[in-house]
Amino acid sequence: MDAAGLVRAHVIGASYGAAAAVDFALVNPKRVESLTLVGPMLLGRRMGIESWGRCVALANDGDRATAAEIFLDDPLFEGLRQDEELFEEIRQIVLDYGGGHWTGTVSSRWSDQDPAPRLKELDIPALVVSGEADIPSFMLMAEAYAKALPRARREIIQGVGHLVNVEAADVFNDLVRAFLETL
Repeated sequence: MDAAGLVRAHVIGASYGAAAAVDFALVNPKRVESLTLVGPMLLGRRMGIESWGRCVALANDGDRATAAEIFLDDPLFEGLRQDEELFEEIRQIVLDYGGGHWTGTVSSRWSDQDPAPRLKELDIPALVVSGEADIPSFMLMAEAYAKALPRARREIIQGVGHLVNVEAADVFNDLVRAFLETL
């Protein structure tokens, strides 16, 4: 933002990126005009990704390709699997990724490992979006954000899962556009 000369911005984050967006907002509240959290992960809460432990073990044993395929077979991607072409595109992205989140070669530093108690400090417009078929743990995290953020608006897009912004891109974009137009 500094390099681009942006003082304030509308910040959008999906899944893990939503946790990063919230962390940024908590550290830099005057720089965030609004938050849009999509299928959001909430630090300090159980992710509920069934395949995670197996993916970690496989990747650490040097079998990142199998870890990626098992990850893509997780219920987290069920909605995406309904569109073969789109799924294949995401599959290639996952296969191209080195798996640093499984092997520990990529790490994140957070200002707060459990930001839930501080969410009330973010008195900014917020849009919390989920696909109706997202896995239960991510739906619970989205609900927690919607309840804790003082100016949150909760939206659920029908017929899609976790990757709502990919699975229903036009609907998602219209929703975000309408939200931003109200600000």
